[in-house]
Amino acid sequence: MRRSLVALLVASVAAAGCSGTSQDATREQNMQTLKHPNGLAVSFDSRAMTAKQTDRGFEFAPVDAAERRAPWSAELTLQPGLQPSGAWPDSHDLAGRSARFRVDSRPGGSAGGLFVLNAWTGCAAHHLALRLEVQAETQQDAEFDPGWALLSSAICPA
Repeated sequence: MRRSLVALLVASVAAAGCSGTSQDATREQNMQTLKHPNGLAVSFDSRAMTAKQTDRGFEFAPVDAAERRAPWSAELTLQPGLQPSGAWPDSHDLAGRSARFRVDSRPGGSAGGLFVLNAWTGCAAHHLALRLEVQAETQQDAEFDPGWALLSSAICPA
């Protein structure tokens, strides 16, 4: 009986490990990298979001935006100057690169308030600017992960 439980436990752990590896491989296969004429490059999961090129970077939205009540939207751009003006009271670690940010808000409708994540990180003689808008009941409920993932994957021009 004890051997059966140990064997079952080992099989469960092995299956869980294989499942995670398979998910990571699938996610990696769906990663798409875009390069802007200004040299900015960014990688994103093409199953989760769509991208459109703009004058200074890219706009992103969830793939299923049309079916969502209040879809998020994000813009990642390469901006002139070492940093933007204004107050940037908070910082967020992006795998070794630091981003400064603030969250602005205003009252919203039945889907909650509008929360805007404004963040930036240095990029040679420029800076990368991220603006992500999301509607949520509270700031704690606001889903900023897509924006952090985009800013983390961004590559500065050479």
